Amino acid sequence: MATVKERELIREITDLALDIGAGDYDVCVDYSGHIHAISVRIALRGSSDCVYYGDQIYLSGRKEIWSADRAIAELEDALTEVKKYHPQFDADGVKL
Repeated sequence: MATVKERELIREITDLALDIGAGDYDVCVDYSGHIHAISVRIALRGSSDCVYYGDQIYLSGRKEIWSADRAIAELEDALTEVKKYHPQFDADGVKL
């Protein structure tokens, strides 16, 4: 089972993705249960080329294979990337 912090970051990424989807970009946030991982991809609407294609982020809690620290760091990186395409943040992911 993922930690509370991992879940909070995933919710924040998903919430921002819902907002971004109304604009010029498509954001895909996938959870793969068989490997207990999240992936995040961002593409310009109508294009098959991704502007951000993150690696699988393996969450903690699955047979104690992956650490929460590693997952949190990778989720924070993905969140920073998602923020870059949200209208309330600048190109560096800083809130306007």
